[in-house]
Amino acid sequence: KHYNNNYFVRLEKIIIDSINIKVYVENNLSDDPKQEEIVESTIARLLFLPNKEKLWNITADPEYPTEVKYKYKDFASIYKLCGISKKASIDDSKLINTNNIDCKTITVEMGKGEECTLKNTNINDVYDNIINNQEVDDCKYLLQSIPKSNKVIIINKDGLINIEYKIKIDRLEITFYYDGGITSINIEKLNNESVKRSIIYYAN
Repeated sequence: KHYNNNYFVRLEKIIIDSINIKVYVENNLSDDPKQEEIVESTIARLLFLPNKEKLWNITADPEYPTEVKYKYKDFASIYKLCGISKKASIDDSKLINTNNIDCKTITVEMGKGEECTLKNTNINDVYDNIINNQEVDDCKYLLQSIPKSNKVIIINKDGLINIEYKIKIDRLEITFYYDGGITSINIEKLNNESVKRSIIYYAN
């Protein structure tokens, strides 16, 4: 109700009979009216369990979610569209624990983006999720696995010039160089169970 319906909803991930949902707004960071630089800002993250008919708000604390009321009851359509079996079901607590994520919008000089702390994961899995969930534009040009050393990939398609990988101890830096700006991805291991991931969009 605070966004006057100017928001978007995307299904981010489906695991067995659980659906992770992202609710977000789009902001244009570009000063040029002829060329938009759209950045997503997360409003909420939800976990929908159609087999249990439960909708959880996991934005603030995935380990202690709050239940959300809803009116939609056409579960047959959900099973069909999302490829979910009506008989498949796993424990709620396991679903929540495997999707521990805490995100916030960040603003830096000439840029804006999102920083997330993810629990129970590692750098490789976070990298794979960026590709599989298409968390950034043009992620189709990313390598299928993290290179063992620094690497530059020449693209020259869709306005994307190249992608640069910088490999550091417990840290991965990926930079997309565009004609009109830069997209920066940083994935850093915090401890044995947590990883910090930031995606920042810079305008030239």
